[in-house]
Order: sequence, then C-alpha cells, then structure tokens
Amino acid sequence: MPRTWFPALLATLIVVAARPASADTKKDCAAAYEASQEQRGSGKLRAAKESLVTCSQSACPAFIKKDCAKWLSDVEGSIPTVVFGAKAGNEQLSDVKVTVGDQVMAESLDGKAVPMDPGTHTFVFESAKHGKKELKLVVKEGAKAQQVELVFDAPKGAGDDQPSTQTRDTATVGTETVKGSKTLAYVLMGVGAVGLGGFAYFGLSGNSDKSALECADSKTCTDDDLAPIEKKYLYADIALGVGLVSLGVGTYLLLAPSKKSEAAAEQARRFRVDVAARPGGGFATVVGRF
Repeated sequence: MPRTWFPALLATLIVVAARPASADTKKDCAAAYEASQEQRGSGKLRAAKESLVTCSQSACPAFIKKDCAKWLSDVEGSIPTVVFGAKAGNEQLSDVKVTVGDQVMAESLDGKAVPMDPGTHTFVFESAKHGKKELKLVVKEGAKAQQVELVFDAPKGAGDDQPSTQTRDTATVGTETVKGSKTLAYVLMGVGAVGLGGFAYFGLSGNSDKSALECADSKTCTDDDLAPIEKKYLYADIALGVGLVSLGVGTYLLLAPSKKSEAAAEQARRFRVDVAARPGGGFATVVGRF
C-alpha cells in the first residue's frame, strides 16, 4: 500500500515547491525592471545593465522580458569605456593600481578597455615605486576606449642624461647652420662675379657703341642716338651694384667665425636683390639688414 501513494506524494511536493519559486522569479523580474529605469536615469549604467540582464531572462513575463531586452541593447551601447595608462618621464608603467572611491578599476595596466559610468570621476593611480597620484576628469557617455593617462613625477636622476642629448641636438643644428651659410656664401659670390661680368660687358659695349657713332666727334648726336648707349651704361651700373653687394655679403658669410654663423645666415636670409627692366630704362634694389 505505501508503494502506491509514494509517487503521488512526491509529485505533490514538487508542485508545492515549484509554486513559490515561480512567484519569487516573477517578483525578482518586476523589481529588476523597475530598478533598471531608476539606475538609467541616475547614470548608473553598469548597475542598470545587471538589472536588465535579470529581467530579460526567459522566466520573466513576456512584456517585461521584451522591454528589458530592448533596453539592455541601448544601455550596452551607452556604457563608456576607458583605457588606463601611466608613465614616469619617458617610461611607460604597467605595475599601477587604479581605483575610484572604494572600487578597484584595474589591478595593473594592460591596455584593455574598462567599462565606466558616465560623469566626473577622480581616479587614484598607485605605484609601489612612484607613489600615489589623483587624476580628475569627465567620462563621456557612449564614448569607447577613452584614454585616461597619468604622468608621475620622474624619479631623481632620470633626467641626468638629458643635457647631453640636448647638447648633441644643438651641435647638429649648429653644424647644419654652418653648412647652409657656407653654401649661401658661395651662391652670393657667384652672383657677385656675374654682376661684375655684366658691368664689364655693358660698360665696354656702351663705350664701343659710343665710339662708333659718327656724330660723337662733332657732338651733334640726338637723344635718340644716345638712348641705346645710355641703357647699356644703366645696366652696367645695376650689375656693378648687385655684384659688389653680393660679393660683400658672400665674403662675410664665408669668413664669419663659426660662433656667428647662425646670425650671419639669418642676415643673409634677409638679403634680397631686385632687378627690373623698364621701357625707358631699369632699376635695381638691394634690401637687407646687417
């Protein structure tokens, strides 16, 4: 007789035990449903995500499960993430702990993105070697992989090699400046030589043309007869001025002491010669500050 009623008793116990469990599940779903909305409104997106995971499970009522599943997708897209970094001088650090309040965000720095709630946070970076330092900034909602990097004070002695590095850089720049000024000197001296050559050519050509005029001896030449010759004399004067100035500046750059090479190069860069011909003659300007 006992063997016949035992299965029925066992089924009854299972049904009775299952009813409270189902009621508790529905209660939990409703509580998570309400909590998720409050958490979203207050910017606690990570907590809202946990609540939405709870109320979107299959055991929840259909309308709750539908809403929570939709909200869960929205919240996951709104949760910002940050990537922590720290360095001391030029050294990138990894053995650094990061906390916000009493919550540990990272035991060490590994370059991975960490989810955060949006808003203003005070991050505390702690290093066994470099001490503790705070960094306050705003984490923007929806932004992914925001860089949060703190710079510790460089340890004493870390910058001892810096002066020698700066000395090498300065020496390199100085050498390039000297080379540039010498090259410019040669160019200007070449221009000067061409200018003197132009002076000789136009001067001699003008004298030759003047001697060839039949009216020169009788001094009966008109302005039209003398105009081409005057132009050659003008060009000769221009060429002479350009040549002398170019040779002067080029010689100065070539012979300038190395300590003054940078100043000499700067003066040469300010030097400019403009030559232009006009129907009635021509002109030349030499502009510079010495």
